[in-house]
Amino acid sequence: KAEKKLSKREKRTFKDQKKLSSWAKESVDSLTSQGILVGDQKGNFNPKQTLTRAQVAQVLYQIDQQ
Repeated sequence: KAEKKLSKREKRTFKDQKKLSSWAKESVDSLTSQGILVGDQKGNFNPKQTLTRAQVAQVLYQIDQQ
């Protein structure tokens, strides 16, 4: 299912937003507003979880499409 791209000014919020490290918040906001990172289907970002090979491939694909 394709994700709706957010405008550059829109910020996505995640249910586990408080788990994001303070130093990462600006980058996460930037990458999610560009549609590069979207989180999981439950509305979580999972900042402490390792990305799978498929997730990395999707991130690289999204960057290439920019």
